[in-house]
Amino acid sequence: SLLSKAGAFADTVNNTYSNLVQLQKDMNSQISQTVTNINSLTSQIADLNVKISEAENVGQNANDLRDKRGQLLNDLAGNINIQSYENSNGQISVIGAGSALLVDKGNSWNLGVKNNADNNGYYNVVYNPSGSNSPDITNSISDGKLKGLITIRDTTTSGVIDKIDRFAASFANEINQVHRTGFGLDGSTGLNLFTPALEAGDAASVSAGSANSNKSGVNVSIDDPTKLTYQNYELTFSNGSYIIKNKTTNNLQSNVYADPAVLTFEGLSFNIIGAHADGDTFSVSAYKDAAKNLKVALTTSETGKIAAASVGTSNTGDNSNAVAISQLQDKLTLDGNSTFSGYYSSIVGAIGADSQNASSSFAAQDYSMKQTQNMRDSVSGVSLDEEMTNIMKFQRAYEASARLVTIGDELLQTLIGMVK
Repeated sequence: SLLSKAGAFADTVNNTYSNLVQLQKDMNSQISQTVTNINSLTSQIADLNVKISEAENVGQNANDLRDKRGQLLNDLAGNINIQSYENSNGQISVIGAGSALLVDKGNSWNLGVKNNADNNGYYNVVYNPSGSNSPDITNSISDGKLKGLITIRDTTTSGVIDKIDRFAASFANEINQVHRTGFGLDGSTGLNLFTPALEAGDAASVSAGSANSNKSGVNVSIDDPTKLTYQNYELTFSNGSYIIKNKTTNNLQSNVYADPAVLTFEGLSFNIIGAHADGDTFSVSAYKDAAKNLKVALTTSETGKIAAASVGTSNTGDNSNAVAISQLQDKLTLDGNSTFSGYYSSIVGAIGADSQNASSSFAAQDYSMKQTQNMRDSVSGVSLDEEMTNIMKFQRAYEASARLVTIGDELLQTLIGMVK
């Protein structure tokens, strides 16, 4: 029963991780599709610029074309932050993401996507991808659907994945540490209940920056499982020195780099060899993908290896180590102030709070947009009631004028008759 429930728990964590990663992939695909839609809109706006200019230059009315272009501009603004300007010929220029010229008169410039090696190969947004210089404008996108997709993929979902990984690594590590000290009914000891084991000597995750001059030469392993912080680290090289920084607490260790270098920091052992240039960076994590890889280390046929006892022989009925494992539920394992259940609840609570904040922000922005639209329509829009009132007013004025003309004609006819 214990091993079966442990397996079910591991499967739940695995599925949660998989669903979050799939969400990131879906957002990544939608980013590419949104960029395609933006390019289609800018191309249509440029085409309408030409048609509007041609029509108005020969004295024709181009209101229908202007209305269509205005709707396309609204659609474009829903996808990315833009600014637009109209020239004396009735043509508009559109600037997106602060500085990217998307439309100018009859010309349009596309956006594109490019894989970012430092972000799991997910797309960054670039300007004018077919040109010799295609600047990355991802960080300049501040509003619209595109910004929302990028935020969900790189901030919201990524943050939750990181927390789930921390939860899974802490859970496995803390239980394994106690389990390894106990004994099973068959006298076995030193065994883990979960993988990843997170034992001394186990490799940690190391990712080299895409711009590094040297993408190798850094190996990190677990030195002391009891000192792990379940936090991310960054190793950088500058002015002949190395700097190891805890990205959460900002604790750091630095020294002059001499090849090779072996050093320890917060439960991790860093083995650095080779030449490294200024600016080379490495991201380090002892818990990356822990939620993805969490498994039960014992099979359901190995119940005799469950280390429930604290002694190796004559331990039938000894459940003291099992009790010690169960007491971990009340231990402030994560961040020094969170239990397993408390930490998981904080993840769920944070997601709920973010969802509520997003809904409230959407409602406020939607109200503001409708108010602005109402003000615009009061100036440029058409009210059927108002137009009907005007028609009736003009009709009555016409009837009054016609009656006046009729009366005048009758008076003239009378005068002419009197003269005769």
